Amino acid sequence: MGVHKTNWLHRLPWKLMILIASYIFLGYHQPLLHFGPISLPLPCVVLASSIVINYFFTHLMMKQAPGRARQIVLACAIAVNVGILGYFKYRNFIIEQAHEVLSDSIALPRLSSLIIPIAISFFTFQAISYLVDCYRGTIEKVSFLDFAVYLSFFPHLVAGPIVRASEFIPQMRNPHNARAVEGTRAATLIARGLFKKMIVADLLYTQLVRPAFGAPQKLGSLDAIMAVYGYAAQLYCDFSGYTDIAIGVALLLGFRFPENFNRPYTATSLRDFWQRWHMTLSRWLRDYVYIPLGGNKKSVFGARFVAFNLIATMTIGGLWHGANTTFVVWGFYMGMMLLVERGLRNFNERHNIDVPAWVRRILTFHVVTFGWIIFASESMSNVRIMLERIFSGFSTPPTFITASVVILILCGIMIQSIPASVTGRISTTISTKPIFAQALIFGVGLMILSALSGTVSAFVYGFF
Repeated sequence: MGVHKTNWLHRLPWKLMILIASYIFLGYHQPLLHFGPISLPLPCVVLASSIVINYFFTHLMMKQAPGRARQIVLACAIAVNVGILGYFKYRNFIIEQAHEVLSDSIALPRLSSLIIPIAISFFTFQAISYLVDCYRGTIEKVSFLDFAVYLSFFPHLVAGPIVRASEFIPQMRNPHNARAVEGTRAATLIARGLFKKMIVADLLYTQLVRPAFGAPQKLGSLDAIMAVYGYAAQLYCDFSGYTDIAIGVALLLGFRFPENFNRPYTATSLRDFWQRWHMTLSRWLRDYVYIPLGGNKKSVFGARFVAFNLIATMTIGGLWHGANTTFVVWGFYMGMMLLVERGLRNFNERHNIDVPAWVRRILTFHVVTFGWIIFASESMSNVRIMLERIFSGFSTPPTFITASVVILILCGIMIQSIPASVTGRISTTISTKPIFAQALIFGVGLMILSALSGTVSAFVYGFF
C-alpha cells in the first residue's frame, strides 16, 4: 500500500533529522578521513558508501527478471558487502595467518594496522538481509531516503539489535503520535539497561574481569574460576544492558525493536540458549547462512554431512565477532557442542531418558561459560593458561574474591530469574503516577546509579 503524499511530506523533516542525528552520533570523536580540505569521520564515510552501493545493487537487481541474472546481481552485492567488511575487519588477520603458514616459503608484505569503522558489522548484516529479502520478495524496494534511515538509525547502530527492514520500514512509513509514545516503559528499559551496564558490568570489569583475563598466569584456581563466572555475568549485563537502552530510546522515537535477550542463562539446552541470546543475530545466521547452506536436510557435501552446515554457521558467527583466532575457535566449539547435544537428545529420546530441567539448565550454563573462556581471551595461549590455572593453581591464594564481586556475579546471573511480568508490573505501576512523580522516581534512580557506579567502560559489542 502506498504512502499518502501528505504523510510523506509530514515525515520528510523527521527522516532528515534522524539521518543527521545518526551521522553525528556515529561520527562523534571518530578517526577522520581527509579529502583535500575536507575531513570526514571514517565510520560515516563507510556507512554512506554502504548505503549508496547497496541501494544501487538493489535497484539493479530488481530491474532483472527473476532468474539467473537476478541471482548474479545478488551474489555480486553480497560479495561487495563481505569484501568491504573483510577489508576493514579481517585484512590484517588474514595476512597474519598467511605469514604464519607461508612466510618461510613465500615473501608476503607486512601491512600497517587498519582502523575498524565502528558499527560496520551490524550495518553490513542489515544491508545483506535487505538485499536478500528484496530478492526473495518478502519486502519491497524502498526509496533511497527510507533505506538510508533504516541502515543509519542510531539507537541500534553500534551494537544491535540487528533489525530487519521488514521490522523497521513499515513503522517508519506510518505517522507516529508523539502523545502515544510509551514513555514510562521506555524509561524503565533505559534505567534497567543503565543498572546492568554501570553497576554490574562495569564494576565486574574493573574489579575482576580485566585484571584476571589480562594476566591469567598470576591467578589461583579460585580466582580463575571466579573470573570465568564474572565474565559470564559481565558480558550478559553489558550487552543486554545496551540492548535495553537501544530498545528504550527507539521506543521514545515511536519504534518497536525486536527483543534481543530472553533470560539466556535459564536455558535448558544450547539450542534453547541460542534462541535466547543475541536473538536477532541467531535468527540472521539461521535465515541467511544456515538455511541457504541446506539446513538440516542437505549440505554442499551431500545429505550425510548436514552437520557441516551447523558447524560452518556457528564458525561464521564466531568470526563475525572479531578478527581473532579465539572467536573462530569459539564459534567452532559452539557448533560442535550443538552437534553433541543433538546426538544426546536423540539418544535420550530413543531410550526414553528424561533428564530433569534443573540438571539440563546447570549443564547448559557451564558449557556456555566454558566457551566464554575462549571468547574472552586475547589468544589461544591465554586460553591454555587460564585452563591450567583453573585446574592446577590451588596453591595460589585468591586476591580478587571479595564480597562485592560475589554479590555482583550473583546479581548478574540471578537477575535473569526475575519474570518479565514483574518488570511489566513495575512499569505499569509507575505509569499510573503523576508525571512529576515519575520524573522524580527516574531522577533519583539515575543519581543513585551515578553514585554507585565506578569508571564507565565502552560497551563490549561496540568493538564487534
